Amino acid sequence: MHDFVTAINGTGTTLIIMLLAYLGGIWINQRGVDKLEAQMNARFNTVDAKFNAVEAKFNTVEARFNSLDARIDRIHQDFASFHHTLGQHDARLDNLEN
Repeated sequence: MHDFVTAINGTGTTLIIMLLAYLGGIWINQRGVDKLEAQMNARFNTVDAKFNAVEAKFNTVEARFNSLDARIDRIHQDFASFHHTLGQHDARLDNLEN
C-alpha cells in the first residue's frame, strides 16, 4: 500500500508540473501573440496613413481636372457663341453686298 501511495504522489506531482508547464507555455505564447498583434496594428496604421495621403493627392488632382473640364466647357461655349455671332455677321455682310 505504501508503494501505491508513493506512486500516486509521484504521478500527481508530475501531473502538476506538466500542467504548470503547459499553462506557462500558453501564457508565453499569448504574450507573443499580443506583441505580434501590436506590431501588425502599428503597420496597418502606417499603411492607412500612407493610403490616406495618397488618396488626398488623388482628390486634389481630381479637383484640378474638374476645374480644367469646366474651363474647357466654358471655352467651347465661347467658341460656339463666337461662331454663331460670326455667322450672323456673315449673313449681314451678304445682305449688304446684295
